[in-house]
Amino acid sequence: MDSVVVEMNIARFYERLAAPDPVDRPHLALLNAMVSPLEHVRAQEEELFNKSEKLFKSALRDMAVVTNNTVDLVQCAVLMSVWLWGRCREAEAFFMTSTACRLSLFGGFEQISDSNNVKGPGESLLVQARGSICPPMRDAVELADRIYTFWAVIMLDLTGSIATGIPPNIDITAIRTPLPRPWEPQTEDSYLIDLFTPKFCTGPPSQNEWPHFIRATVLLHLAIAKVTDSRQGTPWRDLEQMSPNTPSSVVLGSSESSSARDGFRRRPCLDLEGAVERFAAELPPEFKSLGSINSSQRNSQVIMMQTTLACIRMYLADTNDYTSPNDAALYQARKIVDMAKFVESGAPLVPNLCLYVMWVKTVKLLTREVKRLQHIGEALAAISLESDANTLFKSLESAAEHSPLVASTLSTTLQSVRAATLPVQQETPISVADSLGRTASSEYKSPPQGKNGTPCL
Repeated sequence: MDSVVVEMNIARFYERLAAPDPVDRPHLALLNAMVSPLEHVRAQEEELFNKSEKLFKSALRDMAVVTNNTVDLVQCAVLMSVWLWGRCREAEAFFMTSTACRLSLFGGFEQISDSNNVKGPGESLLVQARGSICPPMRDAVELADRIYTFWAVIMLDLTGSIATGIPPNIDITAIRTPLPRPWEPQTEDSYLIDLFTPKFCTGPPSQNEWPHFIRATVLLHLAIAKVTDSRQGTPWRDLEQMSPNTPSSVVLGSSESSSARDGFRRRPCLDLEGAVERFAAELPPEFKSLGSINSSQRNSQVIMMQTTLACIRMYLADTNDYTSPNDAALYQARKIVDMAKFVESGAPLVPNLCLYVMWVKTVKLLTREVKRLQHIGEALAAISLESDANTLFKSLESAAEHSPLVASTLSTTLQSVRAATLPVQQETPISVADSLGRTASSEYKSPPQGKNGTPCL
């Protein structure tokens, strides 16, 4: 959950802390949730969490408190969810994540049309509009806090969904809220739907890194959903078979709009592969090349972004069965393995639970292909892939020493690997050599090494 960031305007936060009226100060539940992860109070984190949870539940009993402190309570729910995920308390984390999502929807945070849409207190009271429990924004700072808070909720929801395979609480196709942007007035709003526009641009150089990770996470979620749905015969397959000119009202039950702020509804047939390649091509240079082996922060960002891109492409190429070669997906899986080897070689890496989740997903794909190859007698190719899977297992074992969630996930993955079998009634798997004239192990070669020993991405 390390990609989940709760950002707020610090000057406004301190201004609220010093407010003479207790009603105007940050809610106590949020303050306790903010303090509990800090290193110097680590011994009291459970106590602080319990206090925050008690204050949070107490606030929910009073609608007036919820209305006046919606942003604080959403931020508190996000922080408590992250804490619960980190302590491997998954059931509680699911419910708290759901609460954060529902609160953000109650506040109308997913329907903020743009970053300058600050309305007066009475402007929207008598018009037909999307319901919201939040009072109108007082100024641009309050509006920005709502936007940043909403995207923290989305990242929490999507990363939990990616990790567990359980659908997210919020439908990303209904989001109209722009991505978070820096405070410079010359920057323009960007939206998720822009990913599927050929002229998509990442914005000026001053843009912070977080929106890039939001886009990457959304693309990963869509790639996983597409693969899963193609196997289960759910709506993605129907969307792909429709004509690009099919009205969105037919597809999504809503009237078609020409505005980008209406989100995905104006594009029923999403070119996911094209969006991924445009996104990768237009990433800033700092996300594309590794620094020296001691550049911890930069290398963490590069490895996280490049692993996410490889994982997206791996899912899009995955045959998702036991009957046919999966070389295109294996090519991407081996990129992920090479980046994991770079980490294991001694390069410092900021711990990231989202990265570990992608390693687990790569292990599962590699193991599925190992079992297929063993079944058809491709022993040498299977040995090579087993070695790649073991590399990721070793990396995960190291991470499990510091994270209960990784330890639990690793244990579950090992059980799945041992218990997984080929389907009883299936067609005879196609030999890699018969179909392509080569083994799976010959498909991917490790990238060349740079001067500092880092792989060239």
